[in-house]
Amino acid sequence: MTDKIPAVEPKDPPAAEEKVEVPTTPTTEDLLAQIAQLETEKAKAIEEAANYKLGLLKAKGKNADDELLPDDETEEERIRRIVKEENAAKTIASVNAGKDELLVRLAKENKELKLAQANKLPPPSSDAPHNEGPRVQDTVITQEQLTAFKARGWTDKDIERYKKNLRRYA
Repeated sequence: MTDKIPAVEPKDPPAAEEKVEVPTTPTTEDLLAQIAQLETEKAKAIEEAANYKLGLLKAKGKNADDELLPDDETEEERIRRIVKEENAAKTIASVNAGKDELLVRLAKENKELKLAQANKLPPPSSDAPHNEGPRVQDTVITQEQLTAFKARGWTDKDIERYKKNLRRYA
């Protein structure tokens, strides 16, 4: 009995491999470009609010320097003007918040880069004897902590004792 087993074909074709995008951290130039874009959005919102008021004044036959009096506009026009002004104010506030967030992010990144640069060792010199290596910078406390200690009136002896205790109990 030699029965042939029919070949089974898969019902669903195998799924194509999906490309996985690795999130990249934006560079300083990217963040600065985002800040510039937010500034243009802010300027556009301010311009639109000013243009709406100028258009309304022009429709009423007034000069651009004139003020709108309560009798000059209908209730519907007043409501539209207020809504336009509020929308412009919200847009400006959100742009400023986004810009502030980006600036804080840039400041934090800058601080981290400065700390990394400060902790970077100088390249070894080839003319030094084999038992002399590059001088290692003291990274137990940061420069901000050092200035805070000095502001409190700590002496160099107090700071050295603090570093010694940090090394011993850390």
